[in-house]
Amino acid sequence: MAESTPFHLTEATVREMASAEVFRRGRSYFRSGHVKSLVRRGAAIEAAVKGSMPFPYQVVLEPSSGGGVLARCTCPYVEEGWGGWCKHAVAAALAYLERGDQLPVKPTLEETLAATPADHLRRLLLEWGRGSPELAQRIELWLARIQAQEEALRAAAGLAAADPTGEIEHFVQRLRTALARAPQPQPPARAEAWPDPDDEGSGYEYSEYDVDDDDDVDGEGEWLMWPEGTLGADLITLFDEVMALAVQGRPAQTLAVLAAIVPILLNEPAVADGLALATAYGA
Repeated sequence: MAESTPFHLTEATVREMASAEVFRRGRSYFRSGHVKSLVRRGAAIEAAVKGSMPFPYQVVLEPSSGGGVLARCTCPYVEEGWGGWCKHAVAAALAYLERGDQLPVKPTLEETLAATPADHLRRLLLEWGRGSPELAQRIELWLARIQAQEEALRAAAGLAAADPTGEIEHFVQRLRTALARAPQPQPPARAEAWPDPDDEGSGYEYSEYDVDDDDDVDGEGEWLMWPEGTLGADLITLFDEVMALAVQGRPAQTLAVLAAIVPILLNEPAVADGLALATAYGA
């Protein structure tokens, strides 16, 4: 028997994910045998559902980060701006509910590639590339990008060791100065002891700081980590200047500077505490 999927799905959930009319049509597809294949691949369920085209639509049901279920389909339903699941996804979900754990299991792409000899993969790419100039170009671009990244990393390692212009040390000293003059944050002893703003009985009162990150455009939003300091503004300026090196066509120098300053920043106890708080609150 196949392993159970990592997501929980019920007919009620499927109804919630689609409009009433789409659910009705998807159920009709399911009952009429339009679901031609249904397999488990890793954490996902894959289905081929016959539609109005000569070839079946491909549907993938997979767990979402929030514990729900995401549905993807090759039909144009989502692209055309309709909300919710399409009828093909509904049909696939209902088929899964009927068959449960009795699904055939196929290896994931990662597992397949790991078990395939490199020569076979090379032959596969050559065969596909010869028949598709577009695919051949994508392969060439991907390889060029990987090569450029490796060259930049090697160059960055050399620059970091030599630093002939002193530019890396300049950024390191600026970071140390900013850290030294910033006041230390005062996080609560236990982050979970903070009041829940959605709990009416918690006594929490919304303030001017209860805004989305996108609304914080004036640099005032470092209130959680640095409520009274200017470290946030200093870091923004610092990293803007570092990224300007990349814009200037100096990727190796950019990586070398980042390799030098990021460990310092992460090893700063106050910053580590602030990051821990941000992680605890899902920032």
